[in-house]
Amino acid sequence: MKLLKNVTLLFIFVVFAITIISCGKKGMTIYTDNKTGISVNYPSDWVVDSTGKLGTAFSILSPKENADDKFQEKLVVQIDDSIKFTDLNAYADSTFITMKLALPDIELSKKKEKKIDSVNAVIGNYNVTIDGIKCKVKQAFIIKNNKGYK
Repeated sequence: MKLLKNVTLLFIFVVFAITIISCGKKGMTIYTDNKTGISVNYPSDWVVDSTGKLGTAFSILSPKENADDKFQEKLVVQIDDSIKFTDLNAYADSTFITMKLALPDIELSKKKEKKIDSVNAVIGNYNVTIDGIKCKVKQAFIIKNNKGYK
């Protein structure tokens, strides 16, 4: 059950890079997590949750668009303190295999290497249906100081 909760959490957030970039700079706020030192620009009407629920470092949740909105965009930062990988692609592939166990219909649509603030990263784009909603998810993987960030 814990695995399912953790894997489901990975999919609750949406394409954070696209969402944040598409919002532009107007109405943006910067959140800096004091524990990790990670800073993120996000739309000012979103809400930060730094309680650490379900193993997250922090998450940022969009408001509902209307009363019928069944899905809210979410940016989630998780830190794996005891990862077994030093190779980013192996870390990303291992996470995808774990996600596939919980969400059999998930499909990897694109995977590429990229730099995020001069740090090597692997970006995975996924298609998955959650609670009847077709979602496009983007997940970034980084390994730094023997910790995995996703």
